[in-house]
Amino acid sequence: MFQLMVTKGVTEYESNQLFNLITKENETAKSKERRFLLDDKVRNQVFEKIFCSNKYLNFDKMNLKGFSCFKKLFMIVNEEDKVIEPTREDRISVINLNNLKGLNTLWGIAVYSEVNKVKELSRDFLVDIFLNVKVKSPQHRK
Repeated sequence: MFQLMVTKGVTEYESNQLFNLITKENETAKSKERRFLLDDKVRNQVFEKIFCSNKYLNFDKMNLKGFSCFKKLFMIVNEEDKVIEPTREDRISVINLNNLKGLNTLWGIAVYSEVNKVKELSRDFLVDIFLNVKVKSPQHRK
């Protein structure tokens, strides 16, 4: 479906609709209910096998909606893996930089995107990530 609607999609509308579907939230969900349309396992597989694969994801042609979807999945997947913590509004604290899923893809987008706004947003996000890595002092390691 991803290849049909995004990789080989004729219009941006098709890809945007799939991006909306992937990140669709149940806004009325209670804390124990599923928050997203896709369950955790499927969402992780979509992120790792599709969004983090240059076979399916064309970094240089990614549009704003695609980047927004990638970033949202990046945040959700890495937060669930306890590699990042949200701190406030669109900011994070990175607990384990080495285990971040999707970091290479983010670099690919930042370097190869032909869409200036996507390139700018991905670079800003990379700066935010690297400025917010939690570093434990030698006293904490003991």
